[in-house]
Amino acid sequence: MTTGKNSLTDPPTNLKEAIDWLALVGGGFGGNGCGGLGKHDSLVKALEQLPELNGVFSSNFSRIDLGGLIRALANGLGPGFLGYYSNTDINNNGIAQSVYQSTYRNSNWSDSNDDPKECARIFLGVVPFVFWGLGYLYFKCKIRQEHGGWAQQTLTDTGSWGLGKFMKDMGYNISNLKSTRGSVVANILTGHHGFNELSETYNASSYTNSYSNFIEKLKKNVSKHNINTPLTTCFLLTKEYCQHLKKKGKQDEEVLSKIKTTLQGFKSSCGFLYQDLTDKIDNFISTYMSEPSSSQEAPIPLSSPAGAVAGTLATFGLGGGAAAAYLLDIGGAKTLVNGLLKIG
Repeated sequence: MTTGKNSLTDPPTNLKEAIDWLALVGGGFGGNGCGGLGKHDSLVKALEQLPELNGVFSSNFSRIDLGGLIRALANGLGPGFLGYYSNTDINNNGIAQSVYQSTYRNSNWSDSNDDPKECARIFLGVVPFVFWGLGYLYFKCKIRQEHGGWAQQTLTDTGSWGLGKFMKDMGYNISNLKSTRGSVVANILTGHHGFNELSETYNASSYTNSYSNFIEKLKKNVSKHNINTPLTTCFLLTKEYCQHLKKKGKQDEEVLSKIKTTLQGFKSSCGFLYQDLTDKIDNFISTYMSEPSSSQEAPIPLSSPAGAVAGTLATFGLGGGAAAAYLLDIGGAKTLVNGLLKIG
């Protein structure tokens, strides 16, 4: 049985928990969302009250319906990805079996002391990792095995490096998932309740390139005003909020510290195996949450990919050389260094 968390202010630490958390606070578990009251309005109000977020809304997101955006995100995760409509209702369209349980099944906003402001801070830390994590899952599931992808593998295949191992490493109990092939998982992510931005409408054939290229095209092609692309739009909102604070010199330590801590927790769950994801976390933190002088420190040695990662992580105090020791096939030193220098 999956260990549950009793409070929404107990932040997620892996992709499974992050998806469960977002689906619950956004009402994506149907009538059971946030204690059956659909309390995503409390989260919306708390987000709107965060310092400087109004500046971001007025400059770049003035036409967005934040409540509708969060609801669309939650629906893409609950009914869409998991096929989860309530604590007892799993349909046949997602990845979960009927025995699946949400990590936050015991959390109830109306019956607890959960703080909407704290949840708003957690939300801003959770969104980027879910964006990167599901983007990575879709990217790999669109590629056939002979090209390094997971299209022919299943969610429950943990015998070798691949789809099943990724799901297990991201916090899932494999016995609670269907034996769904990767190519089908990709279709689920872009299905009726899914995320349009992952489809080729926004990202035509970019999965034939690198993961970093795929993510960059997502950020470039998606409108900031489109609630039909909630995964990317929420990410862009988080990114621009952090960027706005830094640009104006208004480092809200309480908010940024929560975002940074949440992201570093996700980094720990990735271990040494998912360098593409840990790179994204490191880049986001160093770009939007470090002091202005940090960007001038420790040039990256181009001659050594392991040294590049180790030096960069050590610069930001994020674990150093151990994580750099395990490098995946991400295109060699040039791709690695380019990825480290990219934003987001």
